[in-house]
Amino acid sequence: METQKDIRKILKESAEKCFLAGLGAITLASEKGSRIVDDLIKKGRDFEFKGEDGIENTQDRMAELKKMAESYGKTFESAMDEKLKKVINKIGIPSREDISNLTKRVEMLMANVERILSKHRKKSDPTDKTHSGDISGS
Repeated sequence: METQKDIRKILKESAEKCFLAGLGAITLASEKGSRIVDDLIKKGRDFEFKGEDGIENTQDRMAELKKMAESYGKTFESAMDEKLKKVINKIGIPSREDISNLTKRVEMLMANVERILSKHRKKSDPTDKTHSGDISGS
């Protein structure tokens, strides 16, 4: 049976691996994205040198390729977000929304505690003439 220390160590290692995987994914996307853009520029230049008709076609083609690259970037980003959310959820790290909800609940509880303490203080106030000092209140 694993001890609590072992579990903490495993969780720490898992979180570190997830973090490194995320950094690796960002780096890979950056590298691949740069290569794709470089390839697109090279193809565009090759096509542009084919003549005046090629210029109009090049502009249309570049706009089309730009849309494709943007779409690819958004799709990749979206997929990475989902993967990271699943990993974070799997290892039990609370989301911003979870923390925000918990904070609101704690604030509500603190307000209730303050209200109860305030009522208690009023009841036990020695300057209060409504109580004769009898604890039972009679």
